[in-house]
Amino acid sequence: MHSFSLLYRHGLLQGLLLCSLTLIISASAETVWWEAEDAKDTSMPVVNASEETISGGRWLYGKVQSELHATYEVKVTDGGRYSFYLRRYWLHGSFRWRFDSDEWAVVETQKMTILDKKESQLGPMYWVDLGYVNLKPGAHTLEIEILPDSPYAYNKVYGFDCFVLSNDGFVPLGVSHEGGPRSAAAGNAARNEAEFGKFLPRTMSLLSSSTAEQRQVVTILFYGQSIVANCHIDLELSKFLRARYPNAIIQFKNLAIGGYQAPILRKTAWQDMYPLNPDLIVFHVYGGESTGEMEEIFKTIRENMTAEVITWTHHVDNFGTGIDEQRDVACEAMKKLAAKYGFELADARTLWKERLKETHLDPQTFLVDQIHLNTKGTALLLESLSPHFITNPNANPDSLNRVKVLPLSQPTPQVSFDSSAWNASPAGLTSNGIKPLRIEFTGNRLDLVPVSGSTGTAKILLDGKTPSSQRTTLAVSRSTLAPGSWWPAITQVNLADNTVAEKITMTFHNISPDGNAFTFDVTGSVSGGEGNGKSGTDFTAKSGHFSIKADDIALASVKKTLKKDLPTELTVEWEIYSMSRDLWPAARPGTANLVLPVTAVRTWAGGKHTVEIVPNGDGPVGLKEARIFSPNPL
Repeated sequence: MHSFSLLYRHGLLQGLLLCSLTLIISASAETVWWEAEDAKDTSMPVVNASEETISGGRWLYGKVQSELHATYEVKVTDGGRYSFYLRRYWLHGSFRWRFDSDEWAVVETQKMTILDKKESQLGPMYWVDLGYVNLKPGAHTLEIEILPDSPYAYNKVYGFDCFVLSNDGFVPLGVSHEGGPRSAAAGNAARNEAEFGKFLPRTMSLLSSSTAEQRQVVTILFYGQSIVANCHIDLELSKFLRARYPNAIIQFKNLAIGGYQAPILRKTAWQDMYPLNPDLIVFHVYGGESTGEMEEIFKTIRENMTAEVITWTHHVDNFGTGIDEQRDVACEAMKKLAAKYGFELADARTLWKERLKETHLDPQTFLVDQIHLNTKGTALLLESLSPHFITNPNANPDSLNRVKVLPLSQPTPQVSFDSSAWNASPAGLTSNGIKPLRIEFTGNRLDLVPVSGSTGTAKILLDGKTPSSQRTTLAVSRSTLAPGSWWPAITQVNLADNTVAEKITMTFHNISPDGNAFTFDVTGSVSGGEGNGKSGTDFTAKSGHFSIKADDIALASVKKTLKKDLPTELTVEWEIYSMSRDLWPAARPGTANLVLPVTAVRTWAGGKHTVEIVPNGDGPVGLKEARIFSPNPL
C-alpha cells in the first residue's frame, strides 16, 4: 500500500498523538467524511465554534508545539485508489501524515494544493488536496503529526476541521458532505480538475504499471526557453514523479534554450526535439501565440512525434500592467492551441493570481528578477503541474492509440518468419539461423524489446535497404555552441533529399569582434570539401546535401545580447545522423525486471513499412515484442 502527497516530503518531527476512530465505508459508498475532533484520545484541544464554516461545530485548534499528533483508524470495504482531502485553517500549521507504515508525506504551509476557500470570522478556511492513497480492503491507520520546527511562515497555530477519502470524484466545497462541481468562485476554480490527466494517459500508464517485478522506462524531454532551462522545474518534477512512482525508471533530458522565443525555437526544434523519441514533452515558450510560430511548433510535434505534451500558461511576472495584460491575451491563445492539438495544459497563471490574492504577496516573492522563478516560484509551478499526473478514466485515447504493442510469440499477419530459423515461445522469438524475421507496420517508429539473455547481433533492413542510407531516417544534431553562450552556433541546418549521414566541420575565419563579419569553409567526413561562404550570404553545400540561411548563424547574437567579443577563428561541428539502427546490438543493458526497448527504426515519413531482422549467426537473437508508433492514431 502506498500513500502519496502532491507535496514535498522531508523532516523529522517530534510527538505522537494517538486518537482512535473507526470509519466504515459500505460497499456501495465510495466517499468517507470524518471530523478531526472525533478522536478518543488527543493532545490537540477540541475547540467549539458556532460558525457554520466549521463542520460539526468543533475542530482541533491550538498553538503549534511539540508532541501534537493524532491517529485515526479508517476501514474501507472496496479498496483501491482514493483521493485524500483535509479542510483546515488558512496556511498555518505544517504537518505530516501517513497511512499504516508508509512513508511520511510532509505538508508545508506554502506548498499546499488549495481547492476551495471560505472566509469566516476565524479566518480563511481551505480544502487542501493531500494527494492519493492506495488502500486494500480492511482497516488502516492514519497518523497526523504537527511540525513545530517548519522553516516556513505561518507556523504559529494549526487548525483541522475534517478529512475526506473519496474514489467517486468528490469535489470539496465548503462544509458540504456532498461536494459538487467546482464553480468559478471556488478557490483555484479555473483549474478544472475533471480534465486533469486527459491528455497524459500513456505517460500515466507507464508510470502506474511499473512494479518492482516489471519496471518501465519513462523518458521526458524538457524544452522551451529560460523558464524551462534555468528554474529547475526539470529536477523538481522528476523528483516528484520518482517519489510517487518509485518503480518507474524516469529519465529526463533538458534541451531548453534561454532567450529563444517561439520564432527562433521553431528552428532549433528540428535539431533538438523532433528527431527524439520521448514519452512526454514538458514544454513552455513565450511568443508566437498569435503570430503562428507557437502553433507551428505544436503542429510539427503532432505531425512527427508520438510523445504526449504538457505545457502551461505564463506565470505572473513583474514587468507591469501593460505586459500583464498582454500575457493574459497570450494565455488565452495558448489554451486554444493546446485544446486544438491535444496537449495537457496546466493553468499556472490562474493559480499564480489566486495565490497572490490570497496571500497578499508581491509578484516579486516568486521571482529572482522580473521574470525568472526563484525556489518559491518553482514550487508554485510544480504545484500547478503535478496534479495533472493522474489517471483520468475519461482520458482522450489518441495518444494510447498512437502506440501498438505487437507480441512476437507467434506468427501474425504482420509478423512472418521461417519456423526452421526462429523458435516461437511464450517468451518471444529466438533465432537459430540467419533467415530474416519480417515485421510489417504502419507508422514512423518501431521499437523492439529483447528477450533477456540473447547475445546475437542482426542486420536491420527498412523496406529492403539499410536505414542509414535512406533520407527519411536522417536528422541533424545540435551544433557546437557559440563561444561564451548557451546558444547553438547554427540555429538550423536544412537537409536536401540527397543528403548522407556524415560529420560536418565548419571553420570560421576573420571573425569581427561583433560577429557581423566572417568567412568560413565547410568539410564533410564523407562528402569532402563542401565549399566556402561568408557572413550575410546563404550557404549551400557543393554536394547539395544541406544548406544554411545567413541569419541562422548565431555569432552576432553573442556580442549583441551578451556583450562578449568573439575569437577571430572558430570551429563548429554537427552531425547528420540516422535516427534508425543498421545493427541490432548484442549488448542489452538492464535486468530481467527492467523493460528497455530499443528503437530499431525511426523515420520522418509515416506510411507502410517492412522491417527485416537478419541474424548474423554470431548467437541467438531474441525478441519479446515490437512496439509500433505513429503520429496518427493506429
